[in-house]
Order: sequence, then C-alpha cells, then structure tokens
Amino acid sequence: MRLLVATDFHGATTAIGRASEKAAKEKPDLIIVCGDVTHFGSYDLAKEFLRLLAKSKRQVLFVPGNCDPPKLVQGVRIRRILSLHGTCKVQNDLCFVGVGGCSPSPFFTPNEFSEEQILSILENAYTEADETKKLILVSHSPPYDTRLDTTSLGKHAGSMSIRKFIEDKKPILAVCGHIHEARGVDRLGLTTIVNPGPASRGYCAKITISRKINVRLDVL
Repeated sequence: MRLLVATDFHGATTAIGRASEKAAKEKPDLIIVCGDVTHFGSYDLAKEFLRLLAKSKRQVLFVPGNCDPPKLVQGVRIRRILSLHGTCKVQNDLCFVGVGGCSPSPFFTPNEFSEEQILSILENAYTEADETKKLILVSHSPPYDTRLDTTSLGKHAGSMSIRKFIEDKKPILAVCGHIHEARGVDRLGLTTIVNPGPASRGYCAKITISRKINVRLDVL
C-alpha cells in the first residue's frame, strides 16, 4: 500500500494543486490529509479544495484541522473523498481510524476538543475497526511528548489522548500534522509516527506499507 500524506495546506491553492498533480502522476493507493485544508475558510471553500485533490482520481481520506470550518467535522458528500473523523475505513489489509481538530489552545480555533472528547471520538471509531487488519491512525494533532509535537519554543503541544490511544491500541502507523515546525518521523512503542510538515510550505510524505513501513519525507 502506497500513501501520499499531506497536511496543513492552510488555503494554499498552489500547494493543493501540486498535491493533486503529484498524486495523479505517482498514483498512490490513497491520499491522506491530516487537516487544515483551509485557513479559517468556509465549508464551501473546504469542499472546493477537497474536490481539487479528488481530480487526481485517487481515494482521499481526511480529518478536519482546528482551522477548518466546524461543519467539516460532519464530513462531505464528494466522490472519492471520505472523512475519517470518528469513524474507520478498511482498505485491503489496513484499517484507518481518525480524529480531527486539536486539544484546547490559547487561540480558540474553530475545532478544539477536550482530551476526554478526543479519546471518546477515537474509542467510538475503534469499535468499528476490524481487528484482523493492521491499524493506522490519522489525526490532526500529534501525540503528546514526541519529536512531532515539539514547538519552536521547545514545548510539547500534542494530545495526551492520542498518545494514550496509540499506547493502548498499538497501530502500526500514525500520521498527523498541526505543529508546523515539527516535521519528521518518530516512534512511540511499536508505532511509527509521521508529521509530513506543512503542505503550505511544499512538504508532504510518501509512505509504503508492506512487511515494513518505509517513510520518505518529500516535497510537492
């Protein structure tokens, strides 16, 4: 399974177009979007951007970011586009579960959830999971206290509930975004965790899942 993972477009139309073109050319099995398609944009604008990604003719799985419109949490009805927020999707031998938004911040952004809400959303999604499949977590926020949630001030700004879910359910892979300066790859127990870096700055990741997980931090 080959994944093209991107996050934090923040309304950068050029970056969204490049992601769509890259997917059309390289033909990954799935495009994974870890939130913040818009930068406090409207629901209609979010749908327009997602439609542009769907022009690649690749299946897109996404979660909303904290800067996306609240209505995006409810998902969209667009061919080849599926929200993972609070639900799961089985693809071949993989089971994807997701949660969007972030834990409470000083900025009062549109999609913020308490840690209790985040854990409840993930646990509800997991009830639909096929335990015979390999589990993959898609979230906007990174797990707390990793390389991928470290801000430029050296503070950890990730979600404790996402970390707990990873520690309890042990997905083979977790992909996230949110903390722009924390682009990279880390491990949490047996789980490979990836923050591709903000697509608004031209970043993405290519991940191949077979017997091993191969991660390449790439550009659009």
